[in-house]
Amino acid sequence: MKTALITGGARGIGIAVAEKLKNAGYNVVISYHSSTEKAKALQDKGFYTVYADVSNASDVKKMFGEIERRFPRLDVLINNAGVALKQKLFLDVSAEEFDDVFNVDVKGVFLCTKEAVGYMLKTGGTGDVISVSSIWGGEGASCEVVYSAAKGAVNIFTRALSKELAETDICVQAIAPALVETDMNAHLSEDDKKAFLNERGLKVPLYPEDVADAVLKLLQTRKNGAVTVIEAKDKIYEI
Repeated sequence: MKTALITGGARGIGIAVAEKLKNAGYNVVISYHSSTEKAKALQDKGFYTVYADVSNASDVKKMFGEIERRFPRLDVLINNAGVALKQKLFLDVSAEEFDDVFNVDVKGVFLCTKEAVGYMLKTGGTGDVISVSSIWGGEGASCEVVYSAAKGAVNIFTRALSKELAETDICVQAIAPALVETDMNAHLSEDDKKAFLNERGLKVPLYPEDVADAVLKLLQTRKNGAVTVIEAKDKIYEI
């Protein structure tokens, strides 16, 4: 049975992906940071949960140590853990807020991917790494400068690492959703959401399950280095 790790997997896109993979026959490991109660409830549903601050190197090493002791291999890493600021002007963003976003959204991807790839290489040299980016990582967005920059870094990280691992069977990809109905976007007003959808010619926002379905397709197609945007169920393309 294959094993998958989803970081930040206790809610939103993470739990949707976790449930899809579990239904597909995977052992599913969910890392969590602040969602302690949700993580405890998920253990009763057959998920293996482990605490980790993905921006902390020692936490990440400890997490992978636990995974290695419990499972013979890791087949899939989904870098889903992420944070975002509420929309604000660039000049109002503090250095501390910048660090918070980049520590989780970029450093977290680096730390988890480094451990996962090392584990995959020593257990057969095969596996999949998919990082959750954002449509803003390719386009940029007003009042989302830091978040856009962080997700842009994830996109380039994906492309660069895919080239470095091209001679292996480790496939590195990213998925870049548009507007998804999650806690991260709960601060947006209905007018803000409608404006975004109208601007892009979309009728409805995405839901976590839509992104999870797209992730499963990426695991099947395995196009190394691909950064795939999903704006709607029927609007999916590479950038």
